[in-house]
Amino acid sequence: VYDKAAAADSSNNPFAFTAYGALVNGTAICEGYSRAFQLLMKCVGIECTLITGSSKEQGHMWNKVKIESDWYNVDATWNDDDTYIFHTYFNITDKMIENDHEIHLDYSELSVDQLEEFDDFNIALPDCVSLKNNYGIINNSYISSSDDFAYVTTDVLTEKAESGIREAEFVFGEDCPLIFSLDGENSITDLLEKNDILRNVNRRLSRSNNISNIYISGIPGSK
Repeated sequence: VYDKAAAADSSNNPFAFTAYGALVNGTAICEGYSRAFQLLMKCVGIECTLITGSSKEQGHMWNKVKIESDWYNVDATWNDDDTYIFHTYFNITDKMIENDHEIHLDYSELSVDQLEEFDDFNIALPDCVSLKNNYGIINNSYISSSDDFAYVTTDVLTEKAESGIREAEFVFGEDCPLIFSLDGENSITDLLEKNDILRNVNRRLSRSNNISNIYISGIPGSK
């Protein structure tokens, strides 16, 4: 779990900044999550690097991983909502993560004076442009535009319900203008109601598989 006390004051739990804190003690801040993730990736032979930047106006750390010949961003911290584990920040492009993350520059882009001035920069910053191994792409739950919302959600929810699965996770694509919110115009609630998703799913299902309600959770402001 995320250690809010350590985030406020490192003396509360110095291990929260390490892989040991995350994997052994079970509490960490973003640096601990990222170092633990990097260690686990190394154990299974996946190339992985640490990335520094900021998110929600706070210093932040996450990872980039190389799968086959392509690099992807993975933010294990923001995928962990304490209650749920999401895949919002799982194998995403730079364009997607820059929706709510700022990536510190690569050291090679800075002058000598800037290197002396700045404490935060990245060393070897691979570009992440592929979506081949994105969670939404692999699970056919990637919504590439506002127009795609209705048929993608209807198809996935129907398929899941027919298989007896009562949970589905969606990803808004890098060029999709939508972000996750519960209320207001273009919120998840609004889009489900406007497109009559529940009714359309149940029309495809047998009566025994019908869904009575759709419960929504996600990471506010994310894709």
